Amino acid sequence: MQDLTPVARDPRCTLTALGIFGGWLILLEGGFHSRVQKRPYATVWVDGPMAWTMITIEFVMTAIGVAAILQMHRAPVRWQWAGAALTLALPALWVWSGLGSAP
Repeated sequence: MQDLTPVARDPRCTLTALGIFGGWLILLEGGFHSRVQKRPYATVWVDGPMAWTMITIEFVMTAIGVAAILQMHRAPVRWQWAGAALTLALPALWVWSGLGSAP
């Protein structure tokens, strides 16, 4: 397997970091603001099923990114699965424990 150049490596790391940040931000806030139209600059608070969908997308994207980063460093497959599972398990435990304000 050929080593990745920094140009190919950096987007993986950046997308993974943004996914974990965005997922936790939406989870902790209980939703997110979305702009419906370009003008006027009014926003709509999104919570409920749409927020859950966005949280799921963010954390699945992060889990795939973690597995890709571990693969990039030639980690064994079991560590790639463990990293992805841990990435998904922490927010799930947070929600199931009742600590956060889930959307």
